[in-house]
Amino acid sequence: MTSSSSPRPKSRLPQQEYGLQWKNVPHTLTFADRTVLRSEVKARLGRIGLPLLVTPDNHTLSNETAIVDRLESRNGDVVTLATPTAQIVGTLLEMLAAKWFGPLVQANLAAEAPDDFTARIAEMAGSEDNSDADATLAKRIFRQTSRRLARTGFDPERKTEIRAQLKQCLDLLEHRLSKGPYLLGGTVTRTDIAMQGPASVLWRHSNYVAGKAEAWPGVQAWLRRIAEILPGDQAQAGGRPHMPESIKPLAAFAVRELVPLAFESAAALADWAESHPGKLNLPASLGFANPREGVKREMTPDYQWHLQRLMAAADLENLPDSEREKLAAIGLGDIQEWQLPREVRYENHRFRIDLIATRETVSPGS
Repeated sequence: MTSSSSPRPKSRLPQQEYGLQWKNVPHTLTFADRTVLRSEVKARLGRIGLPLLVTPDNHTLSNETAIVDRLESRNGDVVTLATPTAQIVGTLLEMLAAKWFGPLVQANLAAEAPDDFTARIAEMAGSEDNSDADATLAKRIFRQTSRRLARTGFDPERKTEIRAQLKQCLDLLEHRLSKGPYLLGGTVTRTDIAMQGPASVLWRHSNYVAGKAEAWPGVQAWLRRIAEILPGDQAQAGGRPHMPESIKPLAAFAVRELVPLAFESAAALADWAESHPGKLNLPASLGFANPREGVKREMTPDYQWHLQRLMAAADLENLPDSEREKLAAIGLGDIQEWQLPREVRYENHRFRIDLIATRETVSPGS
């Protein structure tokens, strides 16, 4: 949990802070023990959920992408993504980190060592052991977490599939990072920040990765490179961020995994809005998408929000043909045809919808 209202301590901070150390934003990092979870987090959200950002005007943000957007709007980007394809692919990979890579890493940890995973939950809740009431609380949270992960498509019970997906993602990251220092060229961007969060957790805690870490030397070097950037330092420019050829397999993978589900979620949200006139707060779930390989994945309002961010990442209507060809090469050629029926926004830790429809829904050609 972070707050941007207090002076930042001079000590080295953990790396999962959304670029605060590079922006030199004054803030206080608070670790969420049991007291903080109950008195601060639950009091603000009505539930237990992390991360949590409390702004100087006492505004609460709990969605990771909303936190990044808030910081960018107030303090500027880490490095501006100058080309349209870099903007779109960067946003796409942030979506991959939030909706696919992050849950996959959690599912892997829960699958390979459920006792350790439960013990870490107990520690987070303030327990010094794993017995009695503390163990009961930890096991309850573990069951809830496992059910939530299963709804996102990553069931810890399907251990073999989880590891196969994990290897696939790490191989795609390695393909890029063995050929360049950062994901979008020679400069760290917010895309690196988003993807390195789950990757660093994986490297610290996964037994599977510990036994095979030498298989991904480029990923290891990338994690070390980001960790070595000191608080307050700005990343050294290494040329304009762009979409290197070696990032295309990872970007195409993100399109296949995320965009069809995002389209289905947007259509489901349009149906919900039509059948709930005048409603403002969106439900947490819109149902399940068409199963792929026997796995159902939950449709949630933030998928449409991510689609909006993709479409706003660059001026899609005026892209030159050369840029359109690059997007078509990773499977995003039809996204310009998708018109979102209503605006989804993130406000007061809830996804909300504007009541005034400004466009008609048009399904993509595919």
